Amino acid sequence: MKLPALVLAALAPVAVFAHPAATPAEADHAPTVLSKSQPDNTIQKRANNAVVTVDGLRYRKCPRTSCTAVGQYPIGTRIQLDCYTTENTTPINGDYGWARVTGTGYWVALAWGEYVQWEGFLPYC
Repeated sequence: MKLPALVLAALAPVAVFAHPAATPAEADHAPTVLSKSQPDNTIQKRANNAVVTVDGLRYRKCPRTSCTAVGQYPIGTRIQLDCYTTENTTPINGDYGWARVTGTGYWVALAWGEYVQWEGFLPYC
């Protein structure tokens, strides 16, 4: 009798802190948690429509002014952006934000929204 009591005492904290199983309705709304090593096949990134608001906005191979400028967009050019970063970038007008152009992988400086205006949420890369 002492062994089962010992086992029950050991399992009691687990039972107290265990989460109840999700009902089918709750399972549909449960958040997906991904680790960095797990591929993200469940979330589709969406491109955001954007418009270039300065003439001659350079697009570059990386988010720094020291990277090669591949070309320029004239004012009014419609582009799509898929994400932004502020890590290891060159600040433009005090803003470290650079956005990646969808499909090309090139980068444009955001400059607090003075160079490019976009619609919707722009996720972090």
